[in-house]
Amino acid sequence: PESKNNMSKDFSKIKDAELAKELNQKRAELQKIRFTFSHGGNKDTKKQSNLKKDISKILTEIKNRELKNN
Repeated sequence: PESKNNMSKDFSKIKDAELAKELNQKRAELQKIRFTFSHGGNKDTKKQSNLKKDISKILTEIKNRELKNN
């Protein structure tokens, strides 16, 4: 079964504009989770960890594309 958060997404197949949009969405979601967490809210550390990994994967893909184009 697929995970509900698309955590196993292959970022290499996404266009540049969509990749930037995805990065912004994940950063916003992570910030929201951190804020909720710091105020005693839901402590979903697994989701926070997965978001950080996805952000890292997206940034790596962006960097690889920049290096490939130069």
